[in-house]
Amino acid sequence: MQLTDGVITLRHPNVDDAHDVASAVQASLAELQVFMPWATPDYGPAQARQWMFGEFNPGEEPFIILDAHDEIVGSCGLGPIDQLNRVIELGYWVRSDRTGRGIATRAARLLARHAIDNRGAMRVEIHMSVENPGSRRVAENIGATYEGTMRARLLLNGEHHDAEIWSILATDPHNPVL
Repeated sequence: MQLTDGVITLRHPNVDDAHDVASAVQASLAELQVFMPWATPDYGPAQARQWMFGEFNPGEEPFIILDAHDEIVGSCGLGPIDQLNRVIELGYWVRSDRTGRGIATRAARLLARHAIDNRGAMRVEIHMSVENPGSRRVAENIGATYEGTMRARLLLNGEHHDAEIWSILATDPHNPVL
């Protein structure tokens, strides 16, 4: 599967991507490990393959983010869908040397559209630490609605963080992802 907006492309990773994914994680480790507990100094191709094949979060749909030169500049994905309620969670990260260029916003927009159009989601959620303004900007930029703050929702590096929850509904008439 491939999703594109003409500037970036999202595709499911394959085993040949493991080294490049691990390199992108290592290049961004200082920033990632604050909010992504899986980003550790020993993250390498083996861990990338585990992510690719759903060993960390069964039912997750992983994607790599490619720039116009087919370079891996981050990853994103959809969590397992709650079939009963048709709710799915969306996540993303971009290499530290590529942030601030709208890549995460483009990826999140493509994923939200995919979740609604192809996965049957009625509701797409984005959860982030209240201490992560970059992730908040992405949610704002794709037109998600801020719904509130959940106290002590995320355990990051042994510390509980309050988390914001943002959503996109398939029925939002003003939604720019539709």
